[in-house]
Amino acid sequence: MTGTYEPIATTTLTTSSTAITFSDIPSTYTHLVCVFHGSTSAGVGGGLRFNSDSGNNYGYVRVYGDGVANTDAASDQNHIPVSIIGTTTSMFIAHIFNYKDTNLRKYVIGRSSWAQGDYVAGHLGEWRNTAAITSITFMNGTYSANSVFTIYGIKAE
Repeated sequence: MTGTYEPIATTTLTTSSTAITFSDIPSTYTHLVCVFHGSTSAGVGGGLRFNSDSGNNYGYVRVYGDGVANTDAASDQNHIPVSIIGTTTSMFIAHIFNYKDTNLRKYVIGRSSWAQGDYVAGHLGEWRNTAAITSITFMNGTYSANSVFTIYGIKAE
C-alpha cells in the first residue's frame, strides 16, 4: 500500500479531559491513522471507541513490556485499548483499516510507548461492527493539558 498521510483533524488540549471525540470523519480515504502524544494523570492506558458504540463489541490482544514480555487479551469490551500510558510523556499510533467499508468488521493495529518504565506495546483490536466509522473517541484516561490528538487519512494509490 502506498499513500500519503493527510491530516483530517488535530486537537491540543488546553485543560485535562477524559474523552476527545472527532466527529464527521469524511469517507474520502481508505484507512485512518490515530496519533496521540502527551500524558495522562490517571496513569491508565488510552482507548478508542467508534461511532459512540459503548456496547461490548470490541476485542483485543496486546503484548507489552520493558524487556520481559507480558500479554493480555479480552473480548466483549466497550473500547479497544491502544496504549499503556503513564504520567510521563507517552505516545500511541493506531492504524484503522478499511474504516468506511460496510462489508467488513473494523481492525486496528497499534503501537505505543511509555517513557515511565520504558514500556513498549503492540496492540491488535477489532470492532465487531460493519458500519462505516464516522466518529472516533479517544477515551479511558484523563488526558493532560498540552496532549495532542491527530487523525490522518490515507488514500491508497
